[in-house]
Amino acid sequence: AIFSAAYPDRIFFEGGVSVDALGGLRTGGTLSEGTVYSVAASRGAATPSQLRAVGAPPADETLKRYLELPAGLPPRVAGLAERITSSSHNTYDKVKAIEDYLADNYRYSTDSPVPPEGRDAVDHFLFDTNVGFCEQFASATAVMLRTLGIPARVVAGYTPGSRNPFTGYYEVRNSDAHAWVEVYFPTYGWY
Repeated sequence: AIFSAAYPDRIFFEGGVSVDALGGLRTGGTLSEGTVYSVAASRGAATPSQLRAVGAPPADETLKRYLELPAGLPPRVAGLAERITSSSHNTYDKVKAIEDYLADNYRYSTDSPVPPEGRDAVDHFLFDTNVGFCEQFASATAVMLRTLGIPARVVAGYTPGSRNPFTGYYEVRNSDAHAWVEVYFPTYGWY
């Protein structure tokens, strides 16, 4: 995979690049250590009101895997998602309700507890620890959205990094790694 912001405009990579069914950039092989590439990309342009207005995602085979849930997921996870979103009437507002709930009720820390062996990690985060970092927040959000029938995926990538004042470019390093959630909206794709 070639990492990029949501809407790549230009790709500078020595070798072939293809686009998969959901817009991901792929090379013909594995990237070796030290591989350098650049991607100039745009942000998504849909507004919250436009995302609120789109209907439910299609029952599409391509999206089916983004609705899968872990076997043995405790039912209280879906129950919590239902309670959090009970007053929301569209996908966008359900996403925002879960995002706001987690921001208001859970603490972000890179020093978060590991769930006991055999214990569902999302359930442990939501009901026992109330503390986690980007991976716990993203996983909990994606799983709760999937219980509501909303296609969601956890994405790993990088924050923008630091702007180099001499070159004007942003330098992205391993320490800028991050995980977040993307939700599929008909017409607009992943947001």
